[in-house]
Order: sequence, then C-alpha cells, then structure tokens
Amino acid sequence: MKILVRSGTSPLMNFTPGQLIARNAFGGNLGNLAYQFGVYRTLINKETELLPDYYSVDRGRITLKDAEMINKKYSAYICPMANGFREGFINHLIKYTSLIENLEIPFVVAGIGVSTDIKSDGYENFPFDEHVTNFINAIRDNGTIIGVRGRITGNYLSNLGFKEKKDFMVIGCPAMFSFGNHLKIRDTKITKESLISINSGLYSSKINNFIFKTMQEFSNYYFIPQWRSELRLTYIGRPNLKQKSEVYPVDLESPAYKNNRVRAPINAQGWIDFLKKVDLSFGARLHGNIMATIAGTPSIMIVKDGRMRELADFHRLTNITENELIEFDSVLDIIENVDFNSPEKGHTDRFNNYLKFWKKNKIKTAYDEDFNLKKLPIDDLLRKNSSLPIETTSKLKKEEVKERVKEFKIAKNSWKVEINENNEIKNLLSQNNIYNKLLNYFKFN
Repeated sequence: MKILVRSGTSPLMNFTPGQLIARNAFGGNLGNLAYQFGVYRTLINKETELLPDYYSVDRGRITLKDAEMINKKYSAYICPMANGFREGFINHLIKYTSLIENLEIPFVVAGIGVSTDIKSDGYENFPFDEHVTNFINAIRDNGTIIGVRGRITGNYLSNLGFKEKKDFMVIGCPAMFSFGNHLKIRDTKITKESLISINSGLYSSKINNFIFKTMQEFSNYYFIPQWRSELRLTYIGRPNLKQKSEVYPVDLESPAYKNNRVRAPINAQGWIDFLKKVDLSFGARLHGNIMATIAGTPSIMIVKDGRMRELADFHRLTNITENELIEFDSVLDIIENVDFNSPEKGHTDRFNNYLKFWKKNKIKTAYDEDFNLKKLPIDDLLRKNSSLPIETTSKLKKEEVKERVKEFKIAKNSWKVEINENNEIKNLLSQNNIYNKLLNYFKFN
C-alpha cells in the first residue's frame, strides 16, 4: 500500500543542510518536522509505504489535473497540518478543497487547528468560515473524519454546524504520539550549571526579554531556532534576520551566535536525540517543547495564543502563560511552581483515542497488533538517518564556511532545475528509493 503524505521530506530521507534549506523541505518552520515525524513513525509498517508530496499542493505543483494520477498510484493521502484555519493559509485550503473533491481515495487530515487569541473558547466567527466549511464538507464527502488539535478548534467547528465524532475528532498533535504509549519525563536536578535548551521567536518584548535574561543566567545553554531564515543564518552565516533586536539572536554578532550557542535541527530524530541530553527545555515554541517532552526532557512552554493553549490543555503540557512571566524573576522560580510529569497523565487514553481516529479512517498503524509496542521495525533506519543539529559558523575555519556556502549554492541551483522541469511530479511517479530501503530492511531483519 502506497500512501502520499503532506510533507517536504521523510524521516528516511537524507537531505543535507543545504538541500533542506534550499528546498524549504520543512515548510518554513522546523516545527513541521515534529508532527510529520509522528505520523510517519505511527503509520509505516511492512504493508504501508509513506511517501512525501513535497508540499506540492501548497506550492501549486499538484493541481486538479493530477487527481487521476493520485487516485491510480496511491491508496490514501494523509495530510498532517498545524494551524491551517487561519487567514494566511486559506488560499492553500482552497487548493486542497478542490483536489479532495476530485479524489477517490481517502484524504485524511490529522492535527489541524484554528488560530485564535489566548482567551478564545473557539465559539466565534472568522472571515474565512465559508472556506473552512467547504473544506470540511469535502472531507466529509470523501468519507473520512478530520482530526483536530484541541477543544478550541472542536468548538469552532461545532459553531460552524459540524458534529463531533461524526465530522471531526479531537486528537491533539501527532508529534505527541511519536513513541506511542511510551511517555516518561526524566527526573533532573536543575541548577544554573545545568544544560538547557531555549526556544523562541521574535515575539513580545515580555517574552524576548525573559528569554534573553535566561540566556544570561544559564551560561550552559543552547538556543534552538526554527525559522528557515534562522537555519540559513546558522548554516552559512548570512543574511541577518530582517528584524532588529538587542535581545533576540538576529545576526552573528548576537551573543548566542557569537559564542556558538545555537544549534539548528535538520531532522526530527536528531532533534530528539539532542534534547535527550539536556536537563531542561524552556521557551515560547510549541513544537520545540513538544520535542523535548517526547524525548523525556523536562519542559516549560510559554503559552502566548489559543493554538498553543488548546494543545497545552489537551496534552497537559507543562506551561505558563505570557502574562504569568511577570510573576517570576527566573526560570528557577518557575520550576518550583510547575509539574514536569503532567504530560504523562492521561497519555494512554489520548493515545488510544488517536489510534481510534486512524481506525475510523481505515488506515493501519504500527500499533494495531500491539498497543504497547516500543521498538518499531523502522527505528534502526531512523537512527541511521539521524543527524544532530548543526553548529553556527562562528567557530569554523574560513575553508569550512566556504564549503557550506558552496554546498548550499549547489543545492539551490539543483532545486531551481527541479522546479523548472516540474520534477516534483516526476518524483511522485517514481519514488522508489525510500520504498527499496524499506523493502530491503524488512527482508533481512
């Protein structure tokens, strides 16, 4: 069985950092790798082959004319998403709606959410309501049930007239089920000498200032960026971020870059492996902290909007709100007021619900015969493809920096050729490299 997956890469592919950046294989935000990893690891088995679509619908390179090809070649189309119900994504949603209406195979959406402010309960209307309604109706007519992130999104769809358990299920984020029923947060003693991972973005001054203060307080920290522009800055040292900031890392003169305290993930398994070695993850990135959680690392997430709040509530993620930051002088003070083991509570029930979602959509998972399966057949392959996050250019020799720049330029030019020749569609028609890798592995193990 061949299944197409909305993703720019697969955990079984080996893109170089230059290729990853040039192709934008992570959809602009490294957090996308997290929930896609969860879907791939859950669904790949001896009978099921998952292949990336290279975001071809989003990028306009899979259109209605390709529906017949997809119907013939694939058994299902899996679409992991994040906050897809938002103004900036509606044009993509319209493209998907048109495609779904012409598909004869199951089209399954997992983990989509609505963007709201932190106080929203979801019972509100947006300018894009009609497009969301058309999207859900297309999925319903396709014969599948949609999986949404949390209660806020569930309320939003209910407000539009859709029925829970019939039209949608609240399933959470697929990344949280990357390792199935197994979720255990390590006990760590956190001091100012501890190794901590910090994640954030250019958010409010309240968040940015607290993050900066934390970097000064904990000398043994690593900052984990997630935007494409940040990954490029880390890998080749340019260009600087367009925004200016005295407290957020925006250029090579920022302390985090200057002191080589930045690490940029290039694949999900490597990201998880890195976070397994730190004592604490702290910051305002949703998937930056989810990755720490599934790695078993204590994590504190700063919740700043409704999309984060609904997942924090659903998965019981250890968190504080942006407004609560003013109550604390230090991360060490926050630690005294949170429960790091909170995500473990109810995880089994949530995972069981997640598997019911796939079963309802008639998609097999790796856990169908063993709910508590710990080691999956593809884990050895995932480890072989694991690459630890890349360092900054600050400590590299000139020759090493030149080599990185050269590799990036080659990858960029190669990608331009692929786009001009529409090779993405050709790749979809002849994706054998991942499949052969899986077949050989299952054959000899």
